[in-house]
Amino acid sequence: TGPSLDMWGLQFEMRFEWGHRAKPYHLSSPNPYPHPSFVAEALEKRPTGVILTGDMTLNGEKASAESLAELLAPLQEASIMVLSLPGNHEIYNGWARIFDGDKEFYADQISPQDFKDIFSEGYEKADSVDRTSLSYSINLNDQYRLVLLDSCIYEEQVNWNQPTTNGR
Repeated sequence: TGPSLDMWGLQFEMRFEWGHRAKPYHLSSPNPYPHPSFVAEALEKRPTGVILTGDMTLNGEKASAESLAELLAPLQEASIMVLSLPGNHEIYNGWARIFDGDKEFYADQISPQDFKDIFSEGYEKADSVDRTSLSYSINLNDQYRLVLLDSCIYEEQVNWNQPTTNGR
């Protein structure tokens, strides 16, 4: 089948054994998170929006973020806002990989601009966007203004070493 983000292959299992902090709900795994039932429930309950607060990918694989945005697209089509902030695993993560059996390969990483493009709704509707981070503020409705703060420290360009995963 070729390389994929599927984390259940031999190489992924080896990474997990090495103490890698992988999550069993990785989007591209057989048990995706958020599960499609989350989308169905949100469509049924019709909240004003949902907020994704980071660590939405295993290790900042761009394809994983794009798949998540695709999974959440029905919410936006139903006028339910999808507001997102990166976690410490999203931006220029040197551990971004795809897996093929017992092999792993570098995967495209997410840049700050990629993040804004993939999870664009919050940035497009923001009243204010910080120029030095991915923080923004948005009027949720007439009563509530949300301030979404990006407290992550991350690399400034593609990185193939151990990622910076600290906060500010």
